[in-house]
Amino acid sequence: MLHFLPQPLQLLARAMVADAMKTADLPTVPAAVVVRAATTKRVKARYTAGKVAQRISTLRRIAPADLFDSSLRKQMRLP
Repeated sequence: MLHFLPQPLQLLARAMVADAMKTADLPTVPAAVVVRAATTKRVKARYTAGKVAQRISTLRRIAPADLFDSSLRKQMRLP
């Protein structure tokens, strides 16, 4: 899956995924959103599934772009 990355980055990516999975929503959360999107009469351009996605969506709307970008970079352990 991550064979194209140098080994140190592979280890970092695996650690990040393992951390994220500890608090991840159950698969039923996005599945329910997909069902709702497929069966609704009023289609929306975007559907948010899960707690983290909701927080990111809210932060994106209210935070200045620099703050939003820097918080994502920090969360993803990027420079």
